[in-house]
Amino acid sequence: MKSSTGKILERIPASGTCFSVVAVLVILNCLLLGFQISSNAGRYESTWWLASAPPMACTNASFALDEKLNMSSIDLSKGEVRSFRAHGVASRLIIEVGSYRNGPRTFSSVVMTSKLLNELHDITHECEWVTSDSKALRVKAMAIKPDWNMGRLYGTMVLVCNFPRDVGTDAEGGQMILTAGYSDSYRIPERFVALTEMRGEYSASHFQQPYSYDLAFCGSPLYGNISPQRVREWIAYHAWFFGNRTLFMFHDAGGIHDDVYRVLKPWIDLGRVQVQNLRQAEVYEGYYHHQFTILNDCLMRSQTLASWTFFFDIDEYLYIPEAHSPRAILNLLAEQARNNVTQILFKNIKISDALCEKSNKTTTEAQSMAKQSRKWAFEKLVYADCNYGWEPVESRKYALQPQLVWATGVHYSEHLKQGHYITMDPTVLRSYHYHNTLNGRWETCKDFPQHPNGGPNSVNVTNCTTDHAMLSFAPAVKSYELATIGEQPFLL
Repeated sequence: MKSSTGKILERIPASGTCFSVVAVLVILNCLLLGFQISSNAGRYESTWWLASAPPMACTNASFALDEKLNMSSIDLSKGEVRSFRAHGVASRLIIEVGSYRNGPRTFSSVVMTSKLLNELHDITHECEWVTSDSKALRVKAMAIKPDWNMGRLYGTMVLVCNFPRDVGTDAEGGQMILTAGYSDSYRIPERFVALTEMRGEYSASHFQQPYSYDLAFCGSPLYGNISPQRVREWIAYHAWFFGNRTLFMFHDAGGIHDDVYRVLKPWIDLGRVQVQNLRQAEVYEGYYHHQFTILNDCLMRSQTLASWTFFFDIDEYLYIPEAHSPRAILNLLAEQARNNVTQILFKNIKISDALCEKSNKTTTEAQSMAKQSRKWAFEKLVYADCNYGWEPVESRKYALQPQLVWATGVHYSEHLKQGHYITMDPTVLRSYHYHNTLNGRWETCKDFPQHPNGGPNSVNVTNCTTDHAMLSFAPAVKSYELATIGEQPFLL
């Protein structure tokens, strides 16, 4: 052993000025096994690499294998041990998104995780609450996979930690630690601090009504060249529709460009809108800009913010016939809560993205186009129920009591803790879907059918009917916007 160690030492570059005292001790200890251990990640390289390494290579160990190997599982006695040096980007087992306390003994972590690694290994997840005096309580995590069949590299996982007793409620603080273990003996389990609570941070009032807001809105990630005018119309309408005690949470996957942010800024300043910048997540390949991941993260954030959270897109408009009443939606939700309803589903009515009515019978198409160009989308797009051939599941969105669900999806939640769900009668609550009007900065009106019921036309839709329900709210919404944030520019 001494002779082999001596040969190894002879192959270390002569220039040793870049080593700190601590680094030298670590390397000498590792050389006794014939390996160099990376100081920052527990990674390993066989010693033949040292002979060709440039003298300054010791200042940066980031090129080492990105694996935390368990050296005790490697048999060093049978043949030369080779190293395998990785380059480029590989799959990550867990990408942290957010961790939240859901109550006195329950926590949830929203992560992105490699589907392939989960298929190749029987990954186990463990939760550990460690107090300030280092006492630990461990439980197995419940793993929920809401988008596992969507065919992307990374999927969404909600890890629920439900401890058998209250933890951290004594004002002493602590840490919630997650561990993800592999099925083989070579990889060291991934262990990381998911959440830290400082002394006195816990308060039972965070999980009880009244919350800071009556309602919350969770929107899917926004991407592409979004029309700021359409965003302006949507936020003005729903700020009026939901009332002043509503928080809108938007997620930027590249779609909130300067003009869109300019539209949202007055509402941000009022504390009515929050924007989350998640453009970094685009480097990880997931379903639809990580739609499921972001909605679940937003769900967890809303649990301590509002009694009900709405999930729909910003080309969809909620409608209640009595919406002129400031408490119409709140009264409806309060009634459902009394009936032990945890989730409500509401139907989407499809609106043509191109058909507009002419102003009158004598107006030419060019004149009508000019007059319509300054109208808001829900004023001029009035042709509904056109045949787009969409599946029934795509024609609904939902709202739920966030404290009463484990995880959620895009069109509904399958993971209720308690209560039940109902589908709302469209005459009581429904949504209008202005499909294809958001991602593009162009005039929506493209055709003006002569007959109110439309018929075959340039955008190849049939069986349309006119629906002027939304049109009746336009004056009230515009007046509300003007009174709340002042005059706004028309930015198509």
